[in-house]
Amino acid sequence: MKFERINGELSLVLSSQLHSHARADFKFFSHFLGIESELVAAARFPLARWPNGHWCMEVNLFMTECFKKGFSLRGSQGGTLGTYCSYLAPLIRYVNSNMDGFSKMTDSHFALAVRQLRVKVERGEDFSPKNKVTSTVKIASVWLDFLVFVGDYYATPNFVSKEGTIRAYRIRKLHRLPNGRYVESYAWSHWSFPTEEEPERPRLPIDDKTLLALRTAVDDVSRNTPESLYIHSRRLVMFALFDEVGLRRMESATKLTRRNVVEALEARDEARASGEQRIPMLSFDTVKHTRSQHREVPVSPILLDFLEEYLVSSRHRLRQIGVPVRLDTPLLFNAKSGEALRPNTITQEFAQLAKRAGIKVSASPHLMRHRYITNALVRLIIAHNISTKSDFQKLILDDTDFKRKVKEVTGHASVASLEPYLTLAFDVVGKLDMTVERARILAALDALHRAVQDHESCIKRGVDASGAKARLAEASIAIDGMYRRSDLYPDSSTV
Repeated sequence: MKFERINGELSLVLSSQLHSHARADFKFFSHFLGIESELVAAARFPLARWPNGHWCMEVNLFMTECFKKGFSLRGSQGGTLGTYCSYLAPLIRYVNSNMDGFSKMTDSHFALAVRQLRVKVERGEDFSPKNKVTSTVKIASVWLDFLVFVGDYYATPNFVSKEGTIRAYRIRKLHRLPNGRYVESYAWSHWSFPTEEEPERPRLPIDDKTLLALRTAVDDVSRNTPESLYIHSRRLVMFALFDEVGLRRMESATKLTRRNVVEALEARDEARASGEQRIPMLSFDTVKHTRSQHREVPVSPILLDFLEEYLVSSRHRLRQIGVPVRLDTPLLFNAKSGEALRPNTITQEFAQLAKRAGIKVSASPHLMRHRYITNALVRLIIAHNISTKSDFQKLILDDTDFKRKVKEVTGHASVASLEPYLTLAFDVVGKLDMTVERARILAALDALHRAVQDHESCIKRGVDASGAKARLAEASIAIDGMYRRSDLYPDSSTV
């Protein structure tokens, strides 16, 4: 929260967001151990308030109950609890405008609040609902969880039930896993929930044309100042990492450090010194597991050279702003403060560059991850000569090494969640007519294309192009070596 002094008194500065976050050293009371009280860390715990600035007691008590159940606080926005607080904000506003408190909620009022989630807003040249069907149901389901808590808190029997004040109930669902087993889950049902009958356009991965436009926009907005030069290189590295490593926003903002790149470079140098043919790997903490886990992803030598060059330029920027250069320094950092970028900042960067490039389709970090996973699955499908989705799923069941490879490359804890990506990947493969070696050449050509773009960008901006020139030469040599392979082109010796 922010305060400002008005007529000698401190006043709360209200914002559109109805929650703030506790300090990094915030702790909750847990239990008594003898006569001593035990505390538990709750950094970034979300604290909700009414539009007038007063604390929203019921929501904060509900957040406390969720925290005790183990809901995540991970991340700068408060993890799952922060998301729940955001979901509850429209309900807080609705109750604030229409009734004296959450306990006064009726079934018709709840339905009207749900309907407001689907109000159409202007998006570019057309109007579309503020929230998609799935998002609306997800938000309203959190509302019902909260209203169940409200009913218990105020001792109101059947406040939320099939025949209660709010006529909602849970339905049992069975989900079939790739191994043939079923797991059950429960989902809320209410007559006001929108149905899937409304057609929604699928969110397709970012394509080559859109990515090229985004990279070109990076050059267009660049200025010849120390701060702008660093931001330019950071944005290009950001796109390269999303494209080749498949980072999530949180991983790129808070998990990836200079240490991760330095370790990858050291491993590369050791392999070169010993004469080993080792694929460079980038290892970093992932954010989609309850326990801290590492994810290891193969990267191209060209990307590793690019990251090595970025370490030098970013170190120079850190020294300019007086920030110590340490191994645990975030790889992508704020050009003024040296602090880690916030996940939302990365989303804003995508939006600003997309607007600059005049891109009409969706362009976001999440859709870059769609692109990465789809391309990764395409390579696996071609490499293992897989014909159908059922063959892919059967191979996962029969081959534990293949299953491990799929989970490691995609960063998905559950292979069942890859279903939408598999559909896209087989659509791509169906349009291709290539061998495994030709697929490798295609990947090498992509790397060459990126190297050409980087080299042209340096020349255009009048900055040192030696690093980009070296990467361009390396990419060209790699392509030349592939085209001279006798196993791919048996008659190459006669050329």
